[in-house]
Amino acid sequence: MSFFISEKDTEAYLALETRKLPMPDGTMQPLTGFKLMWRSVDYLILTAGYSRKQLVQLALINTKETGHSFEESFNNVIAYIHREIRKQQGID
Repeated sequence: MSFFISEKDTEAYLALETRKLPMPDGTMQPLTGFKLMWRSVDYLILTAGYSRKQLVQLALINTKETGHSFEESFNNVIAYIHREIRKQQGID
């Protein structure tokens, strides 16, 4: 079964949204990303049992290991975890 989305829906997913993420030092860091990324974050929290704190920690580890910015690392971590869960579910 194929799933298609309209151009209007695609544009909505590519709109930017800013949310605040809890950092280990107790501050809240604003992060801007595509709505599609935030939808993946919500999915990981609601269905896969991750917390925002765990996702931030993984992104900080990735930042340290790769030298990428926190924003890029957060996006990469979300994409990687989401893809791995989809593979386990037999979707990808």
